[in-house]
Amino acid sequence: LATSLLSLTSLLHGNPAPFAVKYTLGNLFCVSAIGFLVGWGKMCRSMLVRERRGATLLYLSSLAATLGCVFLMHSAILTATAIMFQLAAMAWHGVSYLPFGPRTLRFCTRSAFRLLPF
Repeated sequence: LATSLLSLTSLLHGNPAPFAVKYTLGNLFCVSAIGFLVGWGKMCRSMLVRERRGATLLYLSSLAATLGCVFLMHSAILTATAIMFQLAAMAWHGVSYLPFGPRTLRFCTRSAFRLLPF
């Protein structure tokens, strides 16, 4: 994740591919490290519990979508959108491990959108 910050300038200049690849690979390495530490079976069972199944699917799909936008579609706009989708999915997946986490995140998001002027 730290090396992806070095590619942040390319993202701001309209070339999100280097940032997207490094950011996605960093997320995959983090998930792999957790699997190594906790154990792959326990991590997979935890990720596929009924309460987290949707968040896990959304998160893993966002990783694949980001890489697909970079390598298959070659679209800067779709890649930037996939990065934002990946960040949101990672937050949702992370709070799914906290008690009342998804409910609190939904409440905060709705409250924030109500403050917007449109």
